[in-house]
This record gives sequence, C-alpha cells and structure tokens, in this order.
Amino acid sequence: MQKTAHITFTEQSAVQRCMENERRQTYMIDGYPVTVQRWMRTGILFERTNRLLIFVKPSSSGCTLDEKELRSYFETNYGPVKTFGWTLENVATIEFDDYDSVDRAIITSLTHTINGITVRLEKMRSFNVRQAYENIVAPNDIKFCVHVTNVPPHISGEQLAVLFGSRVWDVLIRKSINADTDPFEAWILKLNTLTDAQQLATSVKTIDGINVQCNAEEEPLNEWTLCSGNRDGWCKHGNDCIYRHITCKYGDECMYDQCPFSHSTQRNIVPNPRYRSAGLLNSVEAPEMLEGATIRYFYLVRQAAEKLARKRVYEWHDYPIRPNYTVKCQLEYDRAPIEQTSTASSVNTNSYQQLSTIFARNF
Repeated sequence: MQKTAHITFTEQSAVQRCMENERRQTYMIDGYPVTVQRWMRTGILFERTNRLLIFVKPSSSGCTLDEKELRSYFETNYGPVKTFGWTLENVATIEFDDYDSVDRAIITSLTHTINGITVRLEKMRSFNVRQAYENIVAPNDIKFCVHVTNVPPHISGEQLAVLFGSRVWDVLIRKSINADTDPFEAWILKLNTLTDAQQLATSVKTIDGINVQCNAEEEPLNEWTLCSGNRDGWCKHGNDCIYRHITCKYGDECMYDQCPFSHSTQRNIVPNPRYRSAGLLNSVEAPEMLEGATIRYFYLVRQAAEKLARKRVYEWHDYPIRPNYTVKCQLEYDRAPIEQTSTASSVNTNSYQQLSTIFARNF
C-alpha cells in the first residue's frame, strides 16, 4: 500500500533544493524509495506526469503562437522539453524530461501570457481522454460560466449567487489552504450563451472592496460527471440520471472506443468498460467547532456526481431544521482530493520521524 506524508518547510528555497533531480533519486526509508512531489492545490490533478496540455487563446487580432515560441518559453522557464505536438489548431502538448517541470508551470499559474497571448495549462492524464473532453462536445451541449478569481475567503456561495444574480446551487467554489498564496476562486455555472457569460463577467469588478477577475469561458468538464451508461445509448434514466448526458459531436461515426460522451444504440463500436469507485461517495466530515463559534460546519464529501451534489444543495439550502436554526449550503470542490488527504494512518510514527529527520537535515 502506498503511503503519503506532507512536509511544510519554513523557506521556499528549501522546497527547490528538495526537488533537485539528483537529490530525488536518493531518498530512502527502510530500504524503500521515497517519491517526492510538490503539493498541488485542490482541484488540480495530483499525480506525476511529464505531459502538459496547452490551450492557446488567439488574440482579438487573430495572432497566435507557433511551436518555436511555445518551446522557447517553457524550456527557458521550466526545463528541457522532450517532445512537442499539436493535437488541434490551438491545442498543443508538451512532454518534459522531468515531471517537476509540469508541476512548477502549473503552480506558477494556470494561465500564462506569452508574447501578449494567453495560454491555459492543464496536467495530462492521457492524450486521448483530454482530446475527447475538449473537442467532441456537440455545440448544443456546451454551457458557459463566469470564472471568478481572487475571491475574498469570507464570501459564501449564497453571497456570490446574489451578487451575480444566480442560484446558490449554480455556484461552484474552490477553497484553498492558504488564501494569501492561493486565492479562492469560483465558477458561476449554467449560462446558456457566451454573450450571457461575457455580460455577467463585466458586471462585477470588486467584492467587499477586493478587486476580482471575472472571465467568461466554457464550463469545465470532468470525465467522471459524464454518464458511462449512455456512451452506447443504453442509459434508461433520461433526465433523472445523476450523471451528465453530453452528446459527442461525431455521433455514431465516432471511432474512439474510450470516448466518454453520449452516442446512440446504433453505434458500431463497443466502448471499453469504465468503472467508478463504489465507496466513499457519501462521507460526512464534521470539523470541531472553534471556541466561541456559533456556526457548525458539515461537509458531505466525495459525491458520486456533480448533478447529485447540486440537487442536494437545492433541497437543503435555507431548510429550517428547528426554530432559529437554518441550513445553509454551498457547492465546493472537495477540500482535499482523496490522493492528497493525509490521515493518522498514512505513515507510521517511525517513518514520519525518519521523513522529518531526512528533510530537516538536508534542507
């Protein structure tokens, strides 16, 4: 069983020394190699990968970036590039020699500006799945949102819903451990057109005196919110399905056997089976109340599907459970993905002491 531990350094330079490639090859505990990776903020894929997906947003004048400009930027700032390729006109993939190059680029920012043109970055789990996400969604299934960054940490989903004229179950929030270094962000979801999203994005400049950045964009897609049963048209739940039905734009002509989108029963290709975890879908976390606090927080984490989580917010928000007690709900990314969560059993005491000793001594 793989065990995970998290170490916080007092100096940023210590992290960089820790991640030097030569040092990473030598970490051992009880004869077992220790894999070291930078901490990823909540909502970002927490697994090692050498591959980076780059979405280039052409400028209003039609200017874009070529391979030479992209290669030069990422090699200069993040390390040697092994391979480069265009998967689509404005979507490129870069493979670095070192997985830490990908993490450093992502931690710096999810959006970079190169020669005046904005690019968005994403860690790649596989080439094919991400290509499916971005490029085979039928136009009538595309929804838009307003992505709000630098959200003040005390602002709730309900306050954002009021501010943007939305509904609390249509506001998704991503919190962070340290709001100073990793500001909160939110998405105002379920907007029908890009024009609607653009108009809404320009309507809010500050929240509680704090400048925020609002951008109109397509709603983010997650493979595991899509209905696996409808990949070959056999889902019987229709509109009641807790997973999303998004039609593949290639319809039954789609030749990709791992395409996560919906097709009809007439499709000739039988999709490869996909499985979801059956456990830990309704876990409840209840942090201890701070002394003097008057509000009790509960987290219903690791929900089976986004639609189910939104339905529960709809059903429970503003529900009076007793006189003078009203439930308030909001939709959030899990506070720490499963693979990032450390518990008392993650490492035994002896291993923890060895880790502390190794990293304190060397960095």
